[in-house]
Amino acid sequence: MLIAINKIRDLEKFFLNEIVNERIIDFRIALKLNMDINVYLLVENLNVNNYTHLLYNNKVTIEQITSGDCKNDGFYDNLFKIEQKINFGLRRRLSNLLEINENHNIKLPCPIISFYSYKGGVGRSTTLAGFAAHYAYHYKKKVVILDCDFEAPGFSNYFDLTSEILSRKSGVVEYLLDRQFLNDKIDLYQYLIEVSKEYSGDGEIHIMPSGNVSDEFVNNGNKSLDIHRSHFLEALARIDLTSDESILFQFNDLFHDIKEKIKPDLILIDSRTGFNDIFGVMAFHLSSLVVGFFGNNIQTQPGLHFFIDSVKNIKNPNFSVILINAIISEGRLFDNFKDDVNSYLENNLDANDEPLIIEMFPLNRFHILERIGTKDEYKPDFINLIRKKSYSDFNMIFEGIIKNITDNEDIKKDNSIKPIIIDDIKIIRKIDLNALEIRMSNNNYKLLPKEIMSLKCKVLENLKNDMPRLYGEEVTKMDENYINQRFYFRECMKDVFNRDKFLILGSKGTGKTFLYNALKEEYFISQLQQKARKIDEKYTFINIISTTKDKVKNKRLEVARWFKISEVKDTDFFFNRFWMVYIWNSIFIESDIKIGFKSKYDV
Repeated sequence: MLIAINKIRDLEKFFLNEIVNERIIDFRIALKLNMDINVYLLVENLNVNNYTHLLYNNKVTIEQITSGDCKNDGFYDNLFKIEQKINFGLRRRLSNLLEINENHNIKLPCPIISFYSYKGGVGRSTTLAGFAAHYAYHYKKKVVILDCDFEAPGFSNYFDLTSEILSRKSGVVEYLLDRQFLNDKIDLYQYLIEVSKEYSGDGEIHIMPSGNVSDEFVNNGNKSLDIHRSHFLEALARIDLTSDESILFQFNDLFHDIKEKIKPDLILIDSRTGFNDIFGVMAFHLSSLVVGFFGNNIQTQPGLHFFIDSVKNIKNPNFSVILINAIISEGRLFDNFKDDVNSYLENNLDANDEPLIIEMFPLNRFHILERIGTKDEYKPDFINLIRKKSYSDFNMIFEGIIKNITDNEDIKKDNSIKPIIIDDIKIIRKIDLNALEIRMSNNNYKLLPKEIMSLKCKVLENLKNDMPRLYGEEVTKMDENYINQRFYFRECMKDVFNRDKFLILGSKGTGKTFLYNALKEEYFISQLQQKARKIDEKYTFINIISTTKDKVKNKRLEVARWFKISEVKDTDFFFNRFWMVYIWNSIFIESDIKIGFKSKYDV
C-alpha cells in the first residue's frame, strides 16, 4: 500500500461529490516527485471554502481557478483539456550502477552486510537466511533483513513467510516513499515481519520484504490500480536511484528508524543480481562487508571482474569483502576459482595499489537446502541444520563473516552448564540403600499382587497433592511460587510478543487455557519477557473472554442462551459483528485498570 495514492483516491471521491453538488465544475490532481499532491479546482467564482480540512500533513495544496483564468492561461487550459483527472507524474526508470563516491558521511547504526550475486540460483538468499538464523540462535543477536531485490521481490521461501503473511505488510519500496509523505509519523512495524522463535531462539530476526506484490485490494481500493502490487510498482517507479544523495538520505532515515525501534546487532541486505543501481548504493556506500556469490562458468566472469575492480578501488579501512564459490560439486572447482581470482588481482592491481587479499569459501551442493521452497521441503531439516551446525560449509562461511564484522572478544557464547538449584525441596523419607540391596538380592523374595497395589497406591497418594492439575481451568492460584516451580516455559511461548503471530493453536489439553490464564499475571509476563528478550518494551495483556464468571465485571456470555442462533439468517455476518462488539466492549471494561483509559461511555 502507498499512502499518498490512498490519499489521492480519497480526494478524487470527495471532489467527484463536489461536482455532483455543483460546488465545482471540474478538478485535476497531480502527484509530484517529492510526494506532494497538487489539486486544481475549476470553479465559476472563487470560493471562500478553501478546503483546509483536506490539507493532509501539509503535503496537499489546493488551487482554485475560474473559467476566465483557464481561458487566459495556457497551462490551466491544457491541464483541463486532458480528460484524465489524476496525473501520477514522472516515473523514474532504474539507471546504471552508480559511480563509487566515498565522500558521503553516513554513520551506520550497526554492522551492515550486503549479499550479492551476479547470477541467480547460487544460494545467496539461502545463505543469508541461514546466517541470520545462525547468528540469532547461537549468539542471541537481533538481526534485521532487508530484501532489496526490488525487481524480483520475494523472500517467501524462508522462515514460514506465507503469501498470506506477506500480503499484510508493505516493504522497503513503500517505506522509502511513505516516509517522505509521513515524515517521522511512520509506523515501522507496518513494514517489518518478526520471525518465529523456533528459528531465532533467544535472538530475534525481523524481515522487511521488498514490498507488497499481492493481488489483495488496499483499504478503500476498487480499481485495478488499487491492488497492492500496483502501489508497489508506482513506488518502485518513483525511487530515484540515479541520485546517490537522495537514495542515501532515504536509507539513512530507514536505518535511523530501525535503530530506534529494533536496536539491531546486525542488518543483512539481500541485493539483486547483475549490474544494477541498488547494489552500487547498498554495497559500496552502506555496507561494512559485502559477501559475493559467483560460480565457475564463463558467464559469471564479467560480474566477478566487475566486483573485484569495484572492491579494489574502495579505500575505506572498515570495508571488507568475502567471496563464495557457489554452487560446486567437487573440491578442485574451488581451487580453480581461487586461482582465477588471485590471478586477476595480480594482473590488474596498479603499481601504487596495496596488495588486496580476499577471503574465499566454497559452497557445495546440499540436498536439504535445495529442497527449500519446494513441495519436498521438511522444515525441521533446516532448523536442525542451524541448531546442530550440521553443514560444514555454512559453519566456515558464517564464522568467517562474524570474524570480519566484530572482534572475537565482543562475542561470548555461554557454553557453560549451569546447575539447577531448587531451594525448597522437602525430604519425606530417606531410603536405606544397603537394606534395599540386601532385600532385593534375596531371589526368593517376591511381592504379592496386593502388596504391589498397596505400594502403588501409597506412592500415588503421596504424589497426588504435588501433581499439577490436568486442565488450566482447574488452577485457581498462579502466584510467583507456582510459576517458578510448576510452569514449563515452552520455546513457542516467546512468540506471544511477535506482532505477526496472533493465534494460539493447539489440541485439547495442550495448555492454551493455562497460558491464557497465566497472561493475567504480571509476574509471569515479566518472566516470559526476559526469556524472549523483550524487556525494552511494556506489554499489556487484556483477557477479553472470561473462562469463569467474574463477580465484578462479568464478561462471560452464553450466546446460545441470549440469542436464537437457529433464527439467524446470515451467521457469518452475525458472528462477525458480535465478536467485534464483544471484543471492544471487553477491552474498554479493562482499559481503565490496565492502561489508564476511562471511556466516556458506560460499558
